[in-house]
Amino acid sequence: MQLEEAKPVYIGHEVDYLYDGQMPVCEQEYEDGVLQRSRVHLLGGRGIEAVVAIDHVRGNAVSLRWLLYDGHGNLVRTMSPDYTLSGWQFRGVWGELQGVLGVGRGYCANLGHPEDETGLVYMRARYYEPATGRFLSEDPARDGVNWYLYADGNPVAKVDENGQFTIQDILSWIGLVIGVKVGSKVLDMFYDYIIKKGLQSFGMFLIRLGNNWIRSGYQDIQLAIDLIALASLNEGLTPAIAAFANQLSVSGARKVAMGVALQTIGRFLLGVADAADEGVYILEEWRGSF
Repeated sequence: MQLEEAKPVYIGHEVDYLYDGQMPVCEQEYEDGVLQRSRVHLLGGRGIEAVVAIDHVRGNAVSLRWLLYDGHGNLVRTMSPDYTLSGWQFRGVWGELQGVLGVGRGYCANLGHPEDETGLVYMRARYYEPATGRFLSEDPARDGVNWYLYADGNPVAKVDENGQFTIQDILSWIGLVIGVKVGSKVLDMFYDYIIKKGLQSFGMFLIRLGNNWIRSGYQDIQLAIDLIALASLNEGLTPAIAAFANQLSVSGARKVAMGVALQTIGRFLLGVADAADEGVYILEEWRGSF
């Protein structure tokens, strides 16, 4: 808990705030040193969910009001325990008051920071003016080009809960860190499976490629045999055809040898994949040798 004293709006007026972290949990309003009113804030997931007000001037009269917020965290209405609703307060995306139906003390600029009599919102790091969408002092971190902008000038998509940084930026970094860690864990969990499937796929690819080389080699050899048979029927063509047939037979033999080698490697990889644990161990040993 931390006690802070707000600047007086006029001589003799004073408001003390008691904070729990970033949120005010109690206010005490004084006139000439005499306690006039106390307000206790009930905190929830959205910030201040309800306010218990004690009027010390009127015999310590106690009242309870539940706070109803819009999508930006601005108070638009209050509700009493008997479901009686107060007047409306219409606010824009910057928290600026655009219209009022009834009388009520406002909370704005996300997560229930109280708005004082000056219309300013105390954001812990600095004061914010909803009417202009600007902070009164520069960003302590001096981040960005304009150090007075609220939520980087994008109050629709971002939230600045304390005048120092936006929630979206924090969530982006948190998401990145979590994503990297989760991705690493998933990769560790499925490492053996990925290696096994990779070996199987590459092994089958090499076997199919080897089949194509062998088929092409046999075709070249068969064509060479056909040419030699043709040359025997025409002696004038024999030297040229024989030379070409010889080249085809040599090329075909090389293709067959290449195909056999590819198939041998492919079958080896399939064998390694079938014994996944042993295969991963062999690959890790091989990788560690470099």
